[in-house]
Amino acid sequence: MTREILKDLKFSNNDIDNICMLVKYHDNHVVNKAATKRLIAKMGFEQFRTLAILQEADIDAQSDYNRQAKLAATVQGLIWADEIEKDNEAVKI
Repeated sequence: MTREILKDLKFSNNDIDNICMLVKYHDNHVVNKAATKRLIAKMGFEQFRTLAILQEADIDAQSDYNRQAKLAATVQGLIWADEIEKDNEAVKI
């Protein structure tokens, strides 16, 4: 559905792909470093960081229930991503 709407709105194919990936994974919260690495392999570091920003906004828009734990998980995912990038761990894109 997202892809068709964006095509109708004349978005570029690159923007459509990026937005569809964000929509697909916006509820996917990483639970460990290995899961972070797998998700980065699918989308790249820049897109992963954009996803974290989207997840933070999504959490802020929801009720206060479990908000701190959700935000902490998002921050931890970013920390793991920074470690993966810093250590030049093998990532296929």
